[in-house]
Amino acid sequence: SSACRTYFACKQLQKANGSVKFIIEAMGKTLPKKSIDCCISDKPKLKDIRDLYTHENIEKETAISLDENKFIKRSVLTDSNSLYQFALSAVNIYFATNRCLSDRDNFCLSVFLGGLFSHLPGMNAAASECYTRALQFAASLHEVDLSFIINDIKNKRLIKHQAICPFSRLAKNKNALSIEDTLLSKVYFERKLHSSFPSDFLDESLKIFSDLFKGIQSTKFSKLILKLNALDSLHHNRFKILFVLPIESSNTVGTYNFRNTVRVCFRTPEKTRRTLFHELTHKAMDRVFENMGSPYFQNDQKSKYAYRESMRKVLLNLINFAGTIPLIDKDKLNLNELVALCFGEESIINQIRETNVPYIFDLFNKLQTVFSDSYPVSKLDPEFITHTLQYLPDVQDDSAYIRCIQPLLDYIDLYVIPELEDYINMHPCKDRIIA
Repeated sequence: SSACRTYFACKQLQKANGSVKFIIEAMGKTLPKKSIDCCISDKPKLKDIRDLYTHENIEKETAISLDENKFIKRSVLTDSNSLYQFALSAVNIYFATNRCLSDRDNFCLSVFLGGLFSHLPGMNAAASECYTRALQFAASLHEVDLSFIINDIKNKRLIKHQAICPFSRLAKNKNALSIEDTLLSKVYFERKLHSSFPSDFLDESLKIFSDLFKGIQSTKFSKLILKLNALDSLHHNRFKILFVLPIESSNTVGTYNFRNTVRVCFRTPEKTRRTLFHELTHKAMDRVFENMGSPYFQNDQKSKYAYRESMRKVLLNLINFAGTIPLIDKDKLNLNELVALCFGEESIINQIRETNVPYIFDLFNKLQTVFSDSYPVSKLDPEFITHTLQYLPDVQDDSAYIRCIQPLLDYIDLYVIPELEDYINMHPCKDRIIA
């Protein structure tokens, strides 16, 4: 958890003797791959890889990604007020006793301090001041442009820690809750979003969001995803499902930070439900398999190869659905070749569009996103399952969409659902949820 990392960072800060390298390490994913310690010069770029979607290339990038995102896992302080008071004291003492800090050190500590203030009610101004100071120091660090990243961190943190939880009362004084009531008690609204709701919407919002969660539970897999997240929300008191306003100049409609917060842009009920299911699936895969969101255990080669074979078959089904008949045996094509057929210069997009079958064109667009420059190769395995299944709660069993993604559903039945059920049956909060 971020609390564990904060405590660990501050304990090390007291012994740092002028070095703040561990601060970046302790921040986990706070600064993503573009940060100054995550710019790996020999990292393969998408356009430079000849055969992009091969096991070797995926494994190579995944190894780099795992190395960049090591998390500190240890049980420490549980009282948030004590934690952040301790952290602020440690940072202030460090600043006072280390006058000759480099711009790099000042940058790291300013970002860290901004995060501490963002947790505390009424400290928005202090947090903003720290992030502004971090940007000033970042200007002298020429490795990468950090302005967008810092502003993104600032906005996300201030929204997350100052959000409103309108349904928290649902979890009070109840020994057992339904899946949807459990998750509703963990719903938060960005303040600007909350204030934008008309009063009559707020009166009806409980039913609207309850229906949002109920709508996701239409299949065995999607119900297990929700139940697992509901149990985790009881076990981790900082679990949040945060609804925010759409972000200007950004196509991102949802995020999951590999810890305890799912963040979803509030749009129409249907679009919001799909994004919510997408992000909760990410979270469930990460919890069960502990493999950066991939739906298999890290050393389980059989599952890994079966999963990637299901990808190949889904793309083959999409090509067959489009009616494209190249002068080659499609069944013998590898994943790389199928990607080229689907999304290359001779894309099947026109044939898919002309069929006008519900959700098939949406599926094509989602998969095009996964296999494009939008994601590095290391994200292929975690993103394929969530993008492909995003419309699952909306469709009938005999739909063309279901027939197209059936290889992935077969993989889920065989390899994923048993692990989800085992995780749920072993969960310490399993008796607190009404099935």
